[in-house]
Amino acid sequence: MRKNLPLHLLPLFGCLAMCVGILAACGGKAGKEEELPMFNEADTAAVVQLTEEYLDLVKDGQYDRAISMLHDILNDSVRELPQEREAHIREQQRMFPVLSYERTDMQFFNPHKVRVTYSVKFFEKEPGSDIPNTVSLTFEPQRIDGEWYLELSDRSHSR
Repeated sequence: MRKNLPLHLLPLFGCLAMCVGILAACGGKAGKEEELPMFNEADTAAVVQLTEEYLDLVKDGQYDRAISMLHDILNDSVRELPQEREAHIREQQRMFPVLSYERTDMQFFNPHKVRVTYSVKFFEKEPGSDIPNTVSLTFEPQRIDGEWYLELSDRSHSR
């Protein structure tokens, strides 16, 4: 024969169940908040300014100044561009001059890394032409020791 639970223990079990539910809910939210990047308006403005300054320099034909803004970043190490990579980017700058650009994507990965993609028009098309006249340039700026550094991603391509 099954004994019934004493009625005076019901509030205790109810309170215990509620506490478990609250702890589970709080634990789930805390984990999710840690996964979300913590960017503010100043960070976004700094990243946009940095990437658009590079594009404006290329647009104005100031290739050396634009190249000097780029870095090779590995983990938290900021290095000068290897000569081979710099030569490749210089060739890209000459082959695909910047006539105009438009930001098409911005992804925040963590408080120190973001990916920004631009569609860059490099020549005017004739009406009705189906020849591609844009390239996609992707930057991966990173904040290291409180300063943003600009890296051009290998994901850049023509379309």
